[in-house]
Amino acid sequence: MSRSSPPAGHTPSESSCETAGGGDTRAQDFVPVAAMEAMLQIRHQQIHQFGHTLEADRARPTLDWARDIENAARAILEDAQFNKPADRLRRRAIKLGALLMAFADKLEGEVQ
Repeated sequence: MSRSSPPAGHTPSESSCETAGGGDTRAQDFVPVAAMEAMLQIRHQQIHQFGHTLEADRARPTLDWARDIENAARAILEDAQFNKPADRLRRRAIKLGALLMAFADKLEGEVQ
């Protein structure tokens, strides 16, 4: 996947804040998307490698989803409590984010 981050050491200059149309982009500060891309990659894997399709997700009881979300969040809490490395916390947070995306997709059909 492509990254939307600027090159290392890049700082926007006054001249780089102008777009081709002459507009000023300073109000559009850089937003890191590496975590979102990692969550989407895991979600893609859930669907295509493990068969967690929208139909299968919707068939699963909401209480089961809530328990899985709680367990994933609890694991992050315990890791933070015991000062585990940031990369481990990030991995768990990314997995939790992908789980939450799947849960939100499941609920989307129920909301409409």
